[in-house]
Amino acid sequence: MRGRGAFDKAAERFRQAARAGEVRVWGRRTPNGLFELIQPDFWARNQLNIDTIVMPFQQTMSMPLNQENERDEWAYDLQLNRGEVERIWPHA
Repeated sequence: MRGRGAFDKAAERFRQAARAGEVRVWGRRTPNGLFELIQPDFWARNQLNIDTIVMPFQQTMSMPLNQENERDEWAYDLQLNRGEVERIWPHA
């Protein structure tokens, strides 16, 4: 079984791809808001909240990269395009 380090590496690769516009991400500004396309520059200041990926029954969320960015928007219930993700992480 892989440790948390594998999740962290994958999350960082995802953030780089999202920032570069290689993969589009949709999310909600509030937990019950409408889905919106998250602009790539959002990922310069934010990252995936790994705990929301590995915990069942929880919305996948972003979070600020550091405490100084707490004022930035959070994104809830993140959604991706499967084809774009598979180009980055092809099936083994």
